[in-house]
Amino acid sequence: MILKTYYLASSQRIGVSRGTPGWSETVPQLSDRARYLWQYTEEAEDDQPGTPKFYSQPSIIETYNDVDWHGNRYDETYEYIKVSPVDWSEHGAYDYITNGSIEMSDSTDLKVTGSFSFNGPVAPDPNYMLRVYYSFEDETGHTTKIPISTMFVGFSGLKYRDSTKGMTYSGSLTANSVLTFLQKKKYGEPFVVKRNENCIYKAAQLIQEFGMRVEYTPDITLMSADHTFSAGTDYLEIVNWLCAVAGYRDAYPDAEGVIQLQPYIEPEAQTVKIEFADDEYSILYPEVDEENDWQEHANVVKLLYNTDKYCMMATAKNLRGSRISLEAVNGRETTLFEDIGELGKSGSMLMNLVNLAEEKLRDEAKETEYITISHAYVPIELSQAVQIEYGGYEWLGGAENVSIELAPSTKTQTKIKKTTEAQIELTKSGRTYRGGDEQIDG
Repeated sequence: MILKTYYLASSQRIGVSRGTPGWSETVPQLSDRARYLWQYTEEAEDDQPGTPKFYSQPSIIETYNDVDWHGNRYDETYEYIKVSPVDWSEHGAYDYITNGSIEMSDSTDLKVTGSFSFNGPVAPDPNYMLRVYYSFEDETGHTTKIPISTMFVGFSGLKYRDSTKGMTYSGSLTANSVLTFLQKKKYGEPFVVKRNENCIYKAAQLIQEFGMRVEYTPDITLMSADHTFSAGTDYLEIVNWLCAVAGYRDAYPDAEGVIQLQPYIEPEAQTVKIEFADDEYSILYPEVDEENDWQEHANVVKLLYNTDKYCMMATAKNLRGSRISLEAVNGRETTLFEDIGELGKSGSMLMNLVNLAEEKLRDEAKETEYITISHAYVPIELSQAVQIEYGGYEWLGGAENVSIELAPSTKTQTKIKKTTEAQIELTKSGRTYRGGDEQIDG
């Protein structure tokens, strides 16, 4: 497999293609006149003439920005721009949107939703998409203007008021990410992904069928067998299933409405670009909220495998090493019980059941913390690594939720997710009650 990466420094934020002049395998320097670093990849099995090549869509991987996000901000502005869903061109501002909010959540299928209020002589046109920009000037006079999100909108309420000054329209809009197109369309018959099809390339093809823009990191994962989706399955479910097979994140939209198919990278393995600290440069508001789910986890797992031929029970116990262990809670047992329907047939079936109990117990020993902070707005992507230092405590996790109030000097709230895997000591055992006379203790 041969993979080449090409780079381009450009003043253009949109409209760059592989045909744009200036691409090079050398990374160029960014500047005020060429603020955007674009990248695409070329993939081929070998370098022989005639070998098919696969290209990713050009995407922005870095932006030149010397504005100070940690100092005082002036002339903070949110702009609401109309965007064509046909060619993605911008068509002026929605002048009469007065305020709104955007909710980004990694645990939802659409990833981004929003709501907006409007009041004016013209009602918003729901045939256009809505793109929200944020801009400000820092203390040194440097300015920035960045997109926050691009969404489809619809009326959730519309009022008409006639007066001597003419008709006035007011009400509210609901907004959903571009993924809503993939979610709304369903196959009317079974859909088959064929054996040996490339998972990510197939997912990208499905998105492109809508005329949607997609960027993806090439991957070599192929389907090991045909897989049939039942009639009525929506496109988004199929795309996300293919991403999961390849070890990728769910599909998600970037700020400009381009659908991203990217590998999942643990926060600890990422380069940390977003840091919050209660120091002299802090943009944090006082107070950090921490939630932990450790008390909801089991410290004992019991599995039953029961068929006409076999009856087996396996148990795994967490003795020490985590807050939920039997020792930590003075012997109080919290049990996870499961009736197992399928069990591997190779080797000892009882040992397979015991090993499955251990695997489930180790999953139960993982603790998930959620840390919520309020801060001045900064651009954060879902699942992006975020470092927090506050009052002598430190947390590193992936952005799980970002709530943005679209008004100057208001708070943005970010929740990060941190998963800790404990090194536990355990004991496990198993017994066959029917279909054999096997016993495992240890």
